[in-house]
Amino acid sequence: MDTIAQEIKATLRAVRDDLEPDLALRLHRANSWLAATEALEDDFIDMGFVSLWIGFNTCYGEESDHTQELTERQRFRAFVESLCECDLNKHIYHCLWRNFTNHVRRLLKNQYVYAGFWKAQREGTAHWEEQFHREHANALKALAAQDVPKLLGIVLDRLYVLRNQLVHGGATFQSGVNREQVNDGHAILKALLPIIIQIMMNSNDRDWGPNAYPVINT
Repeated sequence: MDTIAQEIKATLRAVRDDLEPDLALRLHRANSWLAATEALEDDFIDMGFVSLWIGFNTCYGEESDHTQELTERQRFRAFVESLCECDLNKHIYHCLWRNFTNHVRRLLKNQYVYAGFWKAQREGTAHWEEQFHREHANALKALAAQDVPKLLGIVLDRLYVLRNQLVHGGATFQSGVNREQVNDGHAILKALLPIIIQIMMNSNDRDWGPNAYPVINT
């Protein structure tokens, strides 16, 4: 049986000539990282999450004027807005709803992937819990109101903290200390990335921007 990445690869090949070249390259690259994750054993879930984040980053990253460079969070929040506008059938909402009772809810209740918690640790203050609980309540309200950009933005904020912990060496490989958030983050992003690729593939008329590192023919 074909994996999800293999199915996407076949579809991309079928529609490649109809896609805008930058978008075709972007989606080909993103799907390659999804395939890399699918090829990993369950014991390598840390690396699977990193591969999934690279695939997600491939979807929203673009060439920019570094004199006016957006922060990483600003960039993917703008991407989320565009993505949700194109998601006419609310595939992202249904994905988050399916996962809410387990992976999403646990992630939102986990203080160790909340940026404010770590900021309080660095500054030696205890003023993080009120905002933490407020954000959790906001996520519940967004879910009830089907406010996908807001809900997805909160979820991705938590995944971004997890990404930083892993990519910047703030975690031990296969550590039991952070196993819950790695498992939840991996499950959420593995469910979301194929949906993101499909939405972008179906939105060829949307300007997704130039690739940061285009293929250079020499």
